Amino acid sequence: MNDQVGLSSKLHLSKNQSFTQSPTLKPELKSQQKNKKKIVFISSIVICLIVVLLLVKFFVNNNRYRPVSTLFFDDSFADYKLEKSTYIPSIQPYNIELSSLYNLSNFEKNNNKLFSQLQKDTLTNNNFFITNNLDEFYNKNAEAETIRNDDWTDLYSDIGGGSIFSRAPENSVFITSDFLLHVYHKLLEKEFEYIEQKEFYPRLSTITDKLLEASISRQSAALDDQNKQSFTRLAAFFAVPKTILDTAHSEYSSDELVDTQSDTNEAIFANLDNLREKLPDEAYQLAKQELELILKAEDVQPSPLFGNLQDEVDLSIQTDYTQFNPRSHYNKNSILRSYIQG
Repeated sequence: MNDQVGLSSKLHLSKNQSFTQSPTLKPELKSQQKNKKKIVFISSIVICLIVVLLLVKFFVNNNRYRPVSTLFFDDSFADYKLEKSTYIPSIQPYNIELSSLYNLSNFEKNNNKLFSQLQKDTLTNNNFFITNNLDEFYNKNAEAETIRNDDWTDLYSDIGGGSIFSRAPENSVFITSDFLLHVYHKLLEKEFEYIEQKEFYPRLSTITDKLLEASISRQSAALDDQNKQSFTRLAAFFAVPKTILDTAHSEYSSDELVDTQSDTNEAIFANLDNLREKLPDEAYQLAKQELELILKAEDVQPSPLFGNLQDEVDLSIQTDYTQFNPRSHYNKNSILRSYIQG
């Protein structure tokens, strides 16, 4: 009997324990399940990263000689392998006698001035001396127009011997490394000039025409006042370069790229007047105001093309119209000037 009571009490106690402990076991099970999910998720990420790293390593090893910029793009250049030269330059020392410089008189004649004894001694001892440039062009007016293709090479050609094809040995020109770099610069500049005049100019004109036509068409079709104002400003914006670019069309059409001064202020405003029937009146007025500031090239002020928009958003952006003054090789003809003014 006692055993039965004891057994009954144990069973009763076991039931009570299971009843009282079950609420605390469920959160632990949930926590364990969450931890397992986290472990699985983190393990998946780690495995993915390892796979990606292995793929990248394989890809890079098979493209180790290719530039990084071309790993994901097809490059059109052949592989270049640098081969180091084993040649060691060596020039034996030598002295130059003043009497062997047969063309000193050519320099004196060109400069209209005799060398001093100090200059001759320095030339004998050091093989060179430095003096002021006696070229009259710079002494008279550095801003004056010139027919020179290049100041440096023209100065060389003035000093005895004439054409490079007919020069006597004593009239050879000593070509220094800085002059060679200058020649490379001139080659690049000339090539770029040609591309700007014969390749870029017609494309730029076509793009400008299409954008202007699209702006006028959208402005006419716009129903919302805000959009209509936006397309009006766009029409004025593209009308400005079109009027300038069109003045250079005659130079582009000719066989020789000669400056005919076809881009006068009168011609530019005449082109704008030809657009007046197509342009909204407000766009015409804005383009005219902008052109006046560009051609004057003196003021620093907000562009009229933005109207009151800058004030509405509390901006005070100034346009430096002095930068529209053509300079460098961009002042050689109407085509090149249009890149600065348009």
